[in-house]
Amino acid sequence: MFKKILSLILSVSLVLSVAVPGVAGAPPSTTPTPTPVPKFELTLEANGGEFDKTNCEGLYKSETNTTTQVFTNTIIKTLSLPNDAKPSCGTLPESPTHIKREGYTLQGWYTTKDTSGTQYKSGDLIKVSGSLTLYAVWKPITHTIKLELDGGTLPDGKTEYVVDNGATYKDALPTPEKKGHTFTGWEKKSVDGSYASVSLTDPIEEPAELKATWKKNTYTVSYDYNYPQNDKDTIVITPSPAPAAPGTKTVTFGEKYGDAATTPSKDEVWPVGYTFDGWATAKTATST
Repeated sequence: MFKKILSLILSVSLVLSVAVPGVAGAPPSTTPTPTPVPKFELTLEANGGEFDKTNCEGLYKSETNTTTQVFTNTIIKTLSLPNDAKPSCGTLPESPTHIKREGYTLQGWYTTKDTSGTQYKSGDLIKVSGSLTLYAVWKPITHTIKLELDGGTLPDGKTEYVVDNGATYKDALPTPEKKGHTFTGWEKKSVDGSYASVSLTDPIEEPAELKATWKKNTYTVSYDYNYPQNDKDTIVITPSPAPAAPGTKTVTFGEKYGDAATTPSKDEVWPVGYTFDGWATAKTATST
């Protein structure tokens, strides 16, 4: 009987010694409260270009502690920064594998839409807190254009120009001048050495050799027989009245006046005492 009573006392004592959470006298919980992991958001803007969604997703697939959203013109990366880690750019997209823009080359990634801002390269630590936006900065592809002016001239005397890809011939190149001629456009030299006309509004997309084409100007020339007016009472013109001058004619630059005008007949037009000496641009000028 004594053994049963002792066993019962020990059992009750054991039950009373078990700690019950939330009950006065119980020891505090040892489970720590989780500390939030800092986040950093990095945004990449194509700035006129386009991201290759498939290649970009593959680029960031292996990055740890990063969530990436890829769109046509924007990439948003959310970085987790455990243990007070410093945010990094990671691997930035390269052209043309991950991002491209027709007619341009990628200069780099900047905090502004041009090169005036801070440039970041792959692996660079980010120097700001909270968030950062980087822009793709582009530079137009350029082409060298060589000009053959065929007797013409340009104000700056140059015959070679470096122009932006996609610029038109009209906008990228100055208009040459040539005495007595009107500039009509450019002909482009082919691989076989022949030339073919190009439109002034066509875009320039490769280096080229161009030759200027010209059209001779035409002029309207008025002819006057210029009969002597002084002492007209004593000058006899046969027949009387004198025939009218030829009027006006259209002549081409470089053509001689005599080739265009009809030389007046001695028997019909020449005043008595005078000989025909030619055509001039002024009544008292020497013949031309």
